[in-house]
Amino acid sequence: MMTFLTNAAMCRIILLAAEQGKIMKTLKNEDEYRRWIIEDHFLIPMDQIDGNKMLQIYERDISPTLNLLRPREFPCLAYCESTNRVTNNQEIKYIYQGEFESIIASLS
Repeated sequence: MMTFLTNAAMCRIILLAAEQGKIMKTLKNEDEYRRWIIEDHFLIPMDQIDGNKMLQIYERDISPTLNLLRPREFPCLAYCESTNRVTNNQEIKYIYQGEFESIIASLS
């Protein structure tokens, strides 16, 4: 879960992510979130989850992870941030609508 950040810090995160070529994804609802995590992070096409074996894997392994990584609200902007450069571990971060509105208000 994202901690409170100042407007300047959020702007720096967004600009740095864009400069580094990180992919940021707008997630408008639960369905977009599930599709993004399953297809882009688990690398499983959604149409393969219908199979009996994949459905078992989904229920046992993927579904709990989806619940753990889920943003607290929609819409939001999702991006991955490196937490360890040696192992290339990534953490999913979210920026929420209220935080964007605060940034925009500070720029006015």
